Amino acid sequence: YQVGSKLAERYSKDRAPFANDLEVITFLCKEFWTEVYGKQMDRLRTNHNGVFELQDHRFRSILRLSCAPEQNAGEAAKRFLLLPSGMVRGALAVLGIIATVRAEVSPALPSIVFVVHVKDRTRPLPVL
Repeated sequence: YQVGSKLAERYSKDRAPFANDLEVITFLCKEFWTEVYGKQMDRLRTNHNGVFELQDHRFRSILRLSCAPEQNAGEAAKRFLLLPSGMVRGALAVLGIIATVRAEVSPALPSIVFVVHVKDRTRPLPVL
């Protein structure tokens, strides 16, 4: 959480204020993710009611994951998603959005999905 908030402060300090939630999430997918992982998120979906789905089809942290034959690779990969989930949540918090973040491993590793449910805004969005 704290790592994501500190990085988001650093990467967004020279930007104009965000107009809405979608701009914040787009910043997270493009600029923030590029600075942290060297590539943009592959896909962003929303239902326009505060639920966003961020997809990365080649997530670097689980790209070369190995596990015992009797162990499920998807279950082993979930441990590696705790830090990025916290980073996304911390970045959103410092950018004014209180949200829950759930990371899911797709059956086709190393593809992952972060589901973001916006709960509240800590700062009002600027009136344009």
